[in-house]
Amino acid sequence: MSTEQWLDFIGISLDPKKADGMQFTINLVTPDNGEQYAIEMSNATLTNIRGFQAKNPTLTVTVNRADLKPSDDGSSVVRRFDRVWQGSVRRRSERF
Repeated sequence: MSTEQWLDFIGISLDPKKADGMQFTINLVTPDNGEQYAIEMSNATLTNIRGFQAKNPTLTVTVNRADLKPSDDGSSVVRRFDRVWQGSVRRRSERF
């Protein structure tokens, strides 16, 4: 699954009632494959733009794309993200 497909999957999996009122912008950078994405949550909708970075993001996440793939033990990306967040992810934000 490509990064764009993965982000689209997350977007369509969101519960709009739970996402109501959320607003943020995330710049996602995956240096191992050179991808960049601007991810925006607004109007209970998560959108992403490949090859673009927001000027004033809520959060910037830099993580190798390989770290977002399911592991050999079958754990999902969502379950693994917490481990990644604690280790190999660089994050930069004035707000968090």
